[in-house]
Amino acid sequence: MNNSAFVTAFISAFVAAIVSVAATLAFAPKPKNEMPQGKAASAYVKQAMLDDPLMLDEVFIALQNSREMQELAQARENITKATPAIYSDSRDAVLGSKTPTFTLVEFFDYNCGYCKMASKWTKTILEENPDTVQIIFKDFPVLEGRVEGSRESSLAGMAIWQQGPEIFQKYHFALMAAEGGMDSERIDEFARDAGADVDIMRAVMAEKEGEFEAHIADTMALARMLKINGTPAFIANNQLIHGANTEALQELFEQSQSIVD
Repeated sequence: MNNSAFVTAFISAFVAAIVSVAATLAFAPKPKNEMPQGKAASAYVKQAMLDDPLMLDEVFIALQNSREMQELAQARENITKATPAIYSDSRDAVLGSKTPTFTLVEFFDYNCGYCKMASKWTKTILEENPDTVQIIFKDFPVLEGRVEGSRESSLAGMAIWQQGPEIFQKYHFALMAAEGGMDSERIDEFARDAGADVDIMRAVMAEKEGEFEAHIADTMALARMLKINGTPAFIANNQLIHGANTEALQELFEQSQSIVD
């Protein structure tokens, strides 16, 4: 929703809330001859708000809570509609358990600073819980054009995935731990250090460029459907988490484990 649309919606909701408050105040039980009507009711509400400014805070909080609940409900509906694309795209790199009790889907950019922050948690949760945790990686190079190498890093990762999950895992988390942009030479260096055959990686990148680009395009379309416009973004226990909110992710992980226990 753009800013003007949001402002319009907010004003409409605010007016509706004020009307609701007015109705509550105007028609609360009181002697019949004391119940304000029409302009008198509006004046009554205005005076009540002047007498108790905290009433406005309560209205704003109610509006915010209502908006958050609507967004949460919409996110869950979108996730349900997109379940196959989220969890069952055979092109995605997937690490961890084959029979997980906790599945985490991450939309990421290799140059995203907040992705790098969150990766410390994802790396730990994956290594410490290999039998219960699964992570599905969605290449979402939204920083392409602003930071060097976002898209090329993803294309290289897709090619490396075909050389095996262990090599991909080393490559992925090495890039997430690195600082600065990624040019071709640096990408090759990280791939080589991860154990990849760089010549094969580059050959696959050239041969399957169209397929890899289509994969990224599909991921971006999925992100738009889910209202994801930045990185990182996670889906855990069918809940959408924006940003590097590892506390929320840890809580969802612990909830999944308590259900199993």
